[in-house]
Formats: sequence, C-alpha cells, structure tokens
Amino acid sequence: MKNRKKIFSFFTSLTLLYLIFPTIAFAETNTVGNSDGALFAYAPGHFKFTLPHYWQVIPNSTLQSYNDKIRKLYPGKPAPNYVLAIQRKALLDFTMPYALIEIDKRPMPSKQEVEAEAAAFEANIRKAYIGLYKKGLFGEVKPLPAVYDEKNNVVVGRCSMYRASDKLYITTITAMFPCRYGYVRFHFTFKTDNEEKYFPVIENIIKSVKFDDGFQFESNASNGKKDVFSRPIYIVVFVLAVIWFGFRFFGRKLQRK
Repeated sequence: MKNRKKIFSFFTSLTLLYLIFPTIAFAETNTVGNSDGALFAYAPGHFKFTLPHYWQVIPNSTLQSYNDKIRKLYPGKPAPNYVLAIQRKALLDFTMPYALIEIDKRPMPSKQEVEAEAAAFEANIRKAYIGLYKKGLFGEVKPLPAVYDEKNNVVVGRCSMYRASDKLYITTITAMFPCRYGYVRFHFTFKTDNEEKYFPVIENIIKSVKFDDGFQFESNASNGKKDVFSRPIYIVVFVLAVIWFGFRFFGRKLQRK
C-alpha cells in the first residue's frame, strides 16, 4: 500500500509539470460524428469518448517534446505515459481548458484498491505540491476529497490553486478510470473563474468514456492475492480445527478409560 501511494504521488507530481511546461500529445485515433460531437477512439488504449465539436486534439510533436523534458528532469525514474491531449479550439496549443490523458499500466485493481485510490487523492495532492510551493511556483493549494462513482467506474478528484507564473487561479479535475490494464487518467485544467462554463462540458466527456469489450473494469473481480491464498488458508484452518477437535474428543475418551 505504501509503495502504491508513493507511485501515485510521483505520477501526480509529474502531472503538475505540464502546468509549468505546456506541452501535449496525439496518438492513433478514429473519429465518428454524432449530435454531441465526435466519437474519439484511442485504439492502443482500447477506450473512446465524445470529443465536443469545438474541441481539438493537439499534435504529436508536442508530446514528444514534453516527454523529452520529463526524462531530462527525472533521469532514471519512471515517467507517466501521456498518450493523448485535447483542448477547446484555439490558435495556440495548450490554451485552457485542456486535458492531458495518461495511461498507468499495472494489473487490474480490485474495487478495494480503487476505493483506496480515491481516499488517498487529497493527501497525495498536498504532498505533490509541497516542493512546488516552496519554490514559489504555486500559492495556496486546495484539493478536495475524491469520489468513486461506481456507476461509471471512475474516481473524480478536484484541486484548485494559484499559479504564480501568470497570476491565475486554476482548477484541475482528475478522472481516474480503472480498467483491465490499470488506469487511464484524464487531467482537465481550466481557469477557476470559468468553472460554471466548462465543468458541464468536462462532466460530459468523463461520462462518455467507454472501454472496448474485454478491457472494462470488473468491480466484483477479486484481488489476485486473495485468489491464490484465501482458499488454501481456509482449508488449512478447517483441517487443523478438525484435528484439534479429534484430539480433544479421543483424548477425553482415553482419560475415562
């Protein structure tokens, strides 16, 4: 559990870097138009979502540049796997609101692990911002407890902060989707003053996320360790109980004789 929290805290710290070094990603995709926008499919990740008509995908060259910066800043350390980015249409890349999308590959988490991910969100955000706060890059950081939406199988967390570089109050909404191969995380960032305008759009994007057959999260799937050990333990305990009872039963009979 401690290692998992450290990994998530590290990924969160790296996620904050894109607030300082604006760069984004593009990947192999497929789009189909509908009344609300375009159905955007990210084939390598086996997921899709509705991209509003007035949103766009940012070029792949920006992602490569960003990944290069991350590797130079953290040599020898694992880097987050940013695979895609979208934003409201604008002349410049990385104009708010935007979303950076990350894949965190690991075994499919159990429901208990997803709930623990939600419970740890607020504390991990605070820890992640300590270094940036001390450097004067950010002012007060206000994370709120994350919520696990079982119906849509997503953990949603929120954090508001003051960014010193442009003296803006910004908000980041993180949507974490557990799936067959770990997690897909959407990091939406926008000016706090525009929350009422953009939050409904972001909410619709989050609710539209779907995984291909065979890659969905199974909330009733048990943890691998339980599958391997729980039944044998119960069997051993049962056998030991029978042996203990047998010794007690026959021991008493021998004492009577």
